Amino acid sequence: MKSIIAMASLLSLAIISSAFIQKPIPAKTIEKYEKKEPFLEFLSQFKKVELPYSIGLNDLEGYQAYRDIKSKPTAKSIKKTALKTTQFIPASMAGKLSRMGPPTLYPVARFYPNHQMVAVVYKSQGPFDEEIYASYSLILYDLKGNILPRTKDKMGNNRGFRLAHSAMENSLTCTIDATGNISQTEFKNVWKKDVYEHGFEGNKLVDFKAGKTTYFALDSKGNLNETKYTAMASRARP
Repeated sequence: MKSIIAMASLLSLAIISSAFIQKPIPAKTIEKYEKKEPFLEFLSQFKKVELPYSIGLNDLEGYQAYRDIKSKPTAKSIKKTALKTTQFIPASMAGKLSRMGPPTLYPVARFYPNHQMVAVVYKSQGPFDEEIYASYSLILYDLKGNILPRTKDKMGNNRGFRLAHSAMENSLTCTIDATGNISQTEFKNVWKKDVYEHGFEGNKLVDFKAGKTTYFALDSKGNLNETKYTAMASRARP
C-alpha cells in the first residue's frame, strides 16, 4: 500500500513539474524566424532610397582619382563598410575556396519596386583589381528573402543583374524608374593620354562619349527583360 501511495505521489509531482517546463517551439516557427531575422538584418545594411534612382558617372567611385577636381563625384549613397559573406548574395560565396578569394562587396542602396518585392544594389570589386574597376549589381527578392526570379543559370546559381560599372575603356550607367524598369547607357572613356601607352598614373579622364541606351522592363515574377520601353529618366545623369 505504501509503495502505491509513493508511486502516486511521484506521478503527481511529475505532472505538476511538467506544468512549469516551457514547451518546445514548433519546428515551423523556428524555421520562420531563422529565415526572417537574418534577411531583415541583411537589408538593414543598405540605405533605403526612393525611386526613380540613378547611378551616373558622378557615382562611379573608381573614377575619382582620374577626373578634374571641379567635377569630382560625390557618390553619396556608397558605404565604405564591406558586406560579410551572406547567403542572400551568391557573388559573396563565389571564389570562397579559390586562391584569389571572393570579391569584396559593398552595400549601396535598397528600394521597393512594388509591394511584393525588395531590391538591393551592391558594389563589387575583385581582390586584386585596381580601384577603377568596379561593378554595381541588382538583386530582387520576395518579402521572405527568396531571390527572384526563381530560375537559375546553367551553373545552378541565381545571378544578380549588372546595373552599372566603371572600367578603363568604358562605363555603364543606369536609371531605375518608379516601377523598377531600367534604362542603361554605355559610354566610351576619353583619356588625356593614351591609357594603354601611359597607364593610369598621372593620367586624366577628360570626357565620356555616350553610346547605346538599352531598356529593361520588370515583370511580376522578378524578371528583367530587354524591351523598347523608355524609362521616365532614360538618360543617366552625369
